[in-house]
Amino acid sequence: SKTALNQYYLQVIGIHINKLHASFIICHIYKKVTKTISVEFAHKKDPIICILLHPGTVDTDLSRPFQKNVPQEKLFTTEFSVQKLLGIINNVKKSDNGKFYAWDGQEIPW
Repeated sequence: SKTALNQYYLQVIGIHINKLHASFIICHIYKKVTKTISVEFAHKKDPIICILLHPGTVDTDLSRPFQKNVPQEKLFTTEFSVQKLLGIINNVKKSDNGKFYAWDGQEIPW
């Protein structure tokens, strides 16, 4: 039927859009949440610094489908990634509030 065909096309389009834009949408949500929380927490009696961290591509089940496009030297163990992120966390300053950092400590512009 025409209705079933239209529903099928919508599903196919939805899947295609989902695959293309999921990363962008998630990043945008993280940005908004981090920015909102960083402003809110900065006004507390005991201010909290809120940053967003990108762990790089970590060798996990989640990244496995995408690993074929990642150079071997950019595919990290969990231990390596955690060590790098803890280094950033342990050196965070008040001026870092609301910022986004890569695994190597480089600020990622919003």
